[in-house]
Amino acid sequence: MPVASTLRSLEIYDILANLLPGLMLLIIVTLTMRVEEYITGISTSLLVAGFIVVGFVAGHVIQGIASKLNGPPRLFGLVLSEMRNIEPYDPDGTLQALNPKIRDWLGFKRATISDLNLTEVEKEFWQMAKTQFELADDFKNHGRLMQMILSYLETVPATRALRFQSIHTFHRSMWGMWILTIPIILALAICGHYNIIAIRSSKVLIMTGIVSIFGIWVFGERKEKFNRKVVEYAIVDFYVQQKSQ
Repeated sequence: MPVASTLRSLEIYDILANLLPGLMLLIIVTLTMRVEEYITGISTSLLVAGFIVVGFVAGHVIQGIASKLNGPPRLFGLVLSEMRNIEPYDPDGTLQALNPKIRDWLGFKRATISDLNLTEVEKEFWQMAKTQFELADDFKNHGRLMQMILSYLETVPATRALRFQSIHTFHRSMWGMWILTIPIILALAICGHYNIIAIRSSKVLIMTGIVSIFGIWVFGERKEKFNRKVVEYAIVDFYVQQKSQ
């Protein structure tokens, strides 16, 4: 089947980061709207194919929004700045005006150096990376260095950091998906009230809203946990690979 062959062609990153969050958002829409009233006369195979395609596109949009909400990556740069004794790049996070406890609960918490266990491995990492990639002593683009490290790890057996990166992106996208669910529910409630769109019931919308709030908290916590693991294992995997040469 064309749908099956398309799924087989997708990488695990595409499935975790884009397809699953997009499909989950569509499932939420189908649970809250009477979609059966709008899709009569369409074959099952076409519906399945359309569901997957729209879900994949929606997942890309979700990932972009989640990335913006999460703010620019900074933890890897903080570690390197600490090890090199230079001024760190530490931009403000999203929604800084909110109460810190509310921001943390909603998944906007900003990890710090104290969240990591820095050892001799991290202290040796900069010199190893500088030698491997022939970097200048004043090189400060730590974001680009992280990209180089991950690209390097794709060519060697050590892949834990890459797996954690896929899992982190999945959790970040799911976090963003649940955040997007809140305004979607509000829009559906308004449209349903004025009979613009057929919704199932107000109780379903309320229950979905409660689940969405819980999902924001759960995946907000999970994405930060795996963000730390990506940084930790990018350094450890690179260190181990260099030592094994």
